[in-house]
Amino acid sequence: MYKLAKDSAVNARTQAINQLKAVLIRADPQLGEELAGLGMQSFSAPAQGWSTTA
Repeated sequence: MYKLAKDSAVNARTQAINQLKAVLIRADPQLGEELAGLGMQSFSAPAQGWSTTA
């Protein structure tokens, strides 16, 4: 059960990263320049404090 949940979470994370990259590719060039130096860790850092319990 744990492996299934982990695999699902990894898949969701990959999809989210791909969506962010696609948005940045189509974004205003100025925004792209502002965000160019940031890595994926910068985007996911705020989410690390989120609770997954209801």
